[in-house]
Amino acid sequence: MAETTATLAFLSALAMFLSPLIEKGKWLATVTAVLALIAFAQSPLEGIHQSGGSALIIVTAMCGMIQFHIYKGENRKYLNGFGGGITFVLLLAMYPENGIKETVNEYTTTEDITAIFESILAGIVLAQLM
Repeated sequence: MAETTATLAFLSALAMFLSPLIEKGKWLATVTAVLALIAFAQSPLEGIHQSGGSALIIVTAMCGMIQFHIYKGENRKYLNGFGGGITFVLLLAMYPENGIKETVNEYTTTEDITAIFESILAGIVLAQLM
């Protein structure tokens, strides 16, 4: 994990995973979502078509939904623990070691929007399955 904000999102996911052991950590899902979104915003525009960019959007959507459920009063320890574990593994497996690189491929705006929508949908589905 070469990029700083992606690494911070990864460490925040680890903190989410370990948060059931302590009483603090109500807003860890929001911190993870914001860091993943910032990492995606700093990456090249065609990054959504790479596994790392897709993972960042999935993590953002999933952590956003987890935080929504925590805010609504569901079990924080369960959601943070499992959500952090899934986010941890997702970023570890999908985010490239050297970060998201620019490619020579040309993508249309429609393809970009479709890829972003697919990643958001995957994140929402993962969050709802918990």
